[in-house]
Amino acid sequence: MLSRVRQALFDVLRPRLAGARFCDLFGGSGAIAFEALSNGAARAAVVDLDPAVCRLVESNRAALGLSLDRASVHCGDALEWIETFSRAGERFDVVCVAPPYRKGLVDAALARLAAHPLLAEGGWIVCQHHATESPAFSPARFEVRGRRLYGHTALLLLASVGVQEVGA
Repeated sequence: MLSRVRQALFDVLRPRLAGARFCDLFGGSGAIAFEALSNGAARAAVVDLDPAVCRLVESNRAALGLSLDRASVHCGDALEWIETFSRAGERFDVVCVAPPYRKGLVDAALARLAAHPLLAEGGWIVCQHHATESPAFSPARFEVRGRRLYGHTALLLLASVGVQEVGA
């Protein structure tokens, strides 16, 4: 995520981060999760598909002196981890969805997030996508809290609506 976009994102999220549980799907370097922690989040989970990237994130976690109960790294498919976290009873206050552009992954992630109770009540989803993409989401599950455009990068801010139930 570009530093300008990241700064704008945290300007919006900062008031929601005190004590928050943060999930960074498609986490890459983990920079977003680490920044969430530095802005008051209680804990963060990073998910990425690439084992080499996961090792880098784990190394950065250790170098920052963050315990595993404060920052966890999960290697594998982010869409599958949505279900894994949900089955384990994990709930997050903020979920960041920032996959590679133009692969349909934002829509796939939003569909899984609508079907599996991963968000805490009142939780937010932040989607980073290409400006030409228009992510589809369930208006019965999520409402738009904001849209921001930064060149070719767009941010979509969604809030959960009501209680989510598995398979709904």
